[in-house]
Amino acid sequence: MPDDDNGDAAITADSSTDASNADASNNDASNNDASNADASNNDASNNDASNNDGGSLEAHSTTLSAKNKIDFLFVIDNSASMCEEQANLAQDFTALSKFLFDDLGASADYRIAVTSTDMKPFNGEMGAFLKKPAEYKPSLSCIDPVTNQPLPPDTEDCFAADFKLDQVLQSSGDEKNIASKEDLEKKFRCLATLGTQGDSFEKGLEAMRVSLSCAPRDCLVACMNSGSDEQRCRSQCYAPNSALFEPCCNDDGTYKQDCQISEGQKEPVFLRPDALLAVIFLSDEDDCSDPDSNPRASKLAICKYGTADNNGDGLPDGFADHSLCGPDSPADCFKKECDGLTADECYSKRCRIERGSNANCEWHRDDLTPVRDYYEFLTGLKGQPIGQLMVATLVGQRAYVSGKVITYQEGPVKNECLAEDAVHSLTSEACCPDDQCFGPTAPSCSSEGNGEAFAGKRYLELSDLFEKNGVGCPTGSEGNPDACVTICQDDFKKPFEEIRKGITQVMGTYCLDRMPACQVAASRDEAGNDLPARACETAEEKADVKNYQIQVRKACPRSVQEGGQCQEIMAPRVLCPGENCEPLKDAEGNVIGKEWELVTGAEAAACKGNALIRLLGTSEAGSEITVEFQAASENQ
Repeated sequence: MPDDDNGDAAITADSSTDASNADASNNDASNNDASNADASNNDASNNDASNNDGGSLEAHSTTLSAKNKIDFLFVIDNSASMCEEQANLAQDFTALSKFLFDDLGASADYRIAVTSTDMKPFNGEMGAFLKKPAEYKPSLSCIDPVTNQPLPPDTEDCFAADFKLDQVLQSSGDEKNIASKEDLEKKFRCLATLGTQGDSFEKGLEAMRVSLSCAPRDCLVACMNSGSDEQRCRSQCYAPNSALFEPCCNDDGTYKQDCQISEGQKEPVFLRPDALLAVIFLSDEDDCSDPDSNPRASKLAICKYGTADNNGDGLPDGFADHSLCGPDSPADCFKKECDGLTADECYSKRCRIERGSNANCEWHRDDLTPVRDYYEFLTGLKGQPIGQLMVATLVGQRAYVSGKVITYQEGPVKNECLAEDAVHSLTSEACCPDDQCFGPTAPSCSSEGNGEAFAGKRYLELSDLFEKNGVGCPTGSEGNPDACVTICQDDFKKPFEEIRKGITQVMGTYCLDRMPACQVAASRDEAGNDLPARACETAEEKADVKNYQIQVRKACPRSVQEGGQCQEIMAPRVLCPGENCEPLKDAEGNVIGKEWELVTGAEAAACKGNALIRLLGTSEAGSEITVEFQAASENQ
């Protein structure tokens, strides 16, 4: 998540020193959900110790349930240039299915949905979860490189009479529709092969938001009664998948971040409150989401409410909304947003990008919906985003000139820049002074397997905002295959491997409700004088693994037969922090080594205790993680 000034610290603690003598079995996690914002508080207050710094320490123990639920949303570009990319996505999905079936195994509880980047009104998909495989017939967008003849998409078996494809793939529950790994791979191929008839003005970010949005209760009736026209009202109230997660929707159309599903109540089909949400974008062009694509979500009154002046005061009615205009009067708010333009001119300028050329989205990028709006939307869906959200972007990498990211401006291209010689090219320093190029946008990368792609700067900005929870191509990492995931690769095996790593990291992230105490142990100075134990003071001391007393244990106490989720009962086991513990080995005999780390600083700032434990591997369904440590006494 966005950095602050604290800096991050990943600290491995010494497991040889227990923080408490408390028995882990006394800390029952049966009522603790992995999605809760903070760990449960089970203090062993009788085990107090002085920290010789004016306060006291007490043993603290908390138990958390392992995470095993994942909701995947794939946002796939279905414009004319996406034939190879869709085929590669479906083909290399095997890397993710292997993770779900082989790595997570019986513990996996996942949902998969697909939507497209097509947000064209009335004839586009507009954020709906899709189950519409591309028609099996030769497509002019898919050309065989050998015969130069049109190829059909790989969807013939998707239309078999005995084949059933659902809107959401589900691995568990009463509506389970995945029978095997092969069944999952086939059904995902049918979902993800959308074809190439979609809108060329890709709006993947808005499609994502619309697809995960709740519908306000009685919205259409209220909107029509306000005097707005039917077309605008349908746009205002549109939420195509809301029924799939309706139990977690508020009446005003927002999602209940603290949604709780009571025992016996059917959980949502998608966007489950206790599931990790992984959003994966695939596109070979940048996002072009403008406020007109989803007026209800806009933070501009002119875009949200339009130009209607039903009270005849000469101002659009929406400028009376104080939630958008604050203390400003309607007239002042209108002046601030429209700056001398008429209402119609203002709407055209502020809310809608003209469709004359895809370059319009780059030339008029300041009029697009801010990327941070989508970041705030996603983080608003989860009580603890750092442990419940991941965003991956398979898009074109940024292009650079003189070490700066290229932007394009509307204007003529110099004649000499059309020569494409060694000195003059459309993206050369001579033709792009101060990183400003002119004219149509140029591809930023290409590959034999997926062709050309344009820089997906807005998608990349979103993944950058999620920091370690984002999988993309951070600024400056271009050309480094270990750090940059891009659509300009011959296949998607590497991107799916990075997605797997990202999901594993988020699944293993658990916020702590209190900060573990950092304490320098008692010692002697060079003169032989006793130095008492004391609280850490310097950055070096806080980064020293020996100054923390933490123990992390894992157990799986209840089998499926006993009403739990454990495939096998597992007695409590101390997890190795990387030193002073017996090396562990996996089933293949490889040394596992470090199994967890403590993270503090900016990366853990969203946690109540400003600290988190990150397990460096997956956990069995039904297992419980107990963390014991010393913390400053709350009774001081």
